[in-house]
Amino acid sequence: MAVSAGKPEAASDEAAPKAGGKKGLIKLLVIVLVVGGAIGGGAWWYLGHKNAEGAAEAKQEPVKPPVFYPLETFTVNLVLIETPQFLQTGITLKVSDNAVVEELKLLTPVVRDRILMLMSSRKSTDLLTIEGKRQLGNDIVDAMNEVLGKSEAPAKAVAKKADAKAADAKAAEDEEEKDPEEAKDAKDAKDTKGGAAPKDNSKRAVQAVLFTTFIIQ
Repeated sequence: MAVSAGKPEAASDEAAPKAGGKKGLIKLLVIVLVVGGAIGGGAWWYLGHKNAEGAAEAKQEPVKPPVFYPLETFTVNLVLIETPQFLQTGITLKVSDNAVVEELKLLTPVVRDRILMLMSSRKSTDLLTIEGKRQLGNDIVDAMNEVLGKSEAPAKAVAKKADAKAADAKAAEDEEEKDPEEAKDAKDAKDTKGGAAPKDNSKRAVQAVLFTTFIIQ
């Protein structure tokens, strides 16, 4: 009986290491899963961050270099005041792309005619100020976009603007006849403010007029 009583104890001792081995294996699997999850999460964050940066860079459009179209020199007679005077000027157009340059080349006779008409409608006194030069440049930009069929305003609005400009000029003449000294002081004060600000034409076909020479004689 003493011998048979010792056998169950031996079986219990053999079962204990097996149970401990299973627990260790489970712990090892948990550690592997945790470490693997951390590595995977870090890789996911890194790749997602890099993809977001790449998408942001792709959205940024490359800066386009400016496109310029130089025209031949213009020489026109100005509106007669007391003695005949003429304007000689070189013009370069800043345009949105090379396709606009090709369009303007095809329309060269119309382009030159419109610019000559605009210049010859000015008085020398209109063009001696910064405001007058900027206004002429803005008017040429509007005219070129009209020639290209890409004007921002309908023809009626353009005509209305021309009528308003003529009315302002007439009023200024009347004021000057009444009190020439006072009119001169008002004009000088206006000129010191820098004249008419250039328009934002960045989204138009013809964006700006650059005067390379400007001589009144």
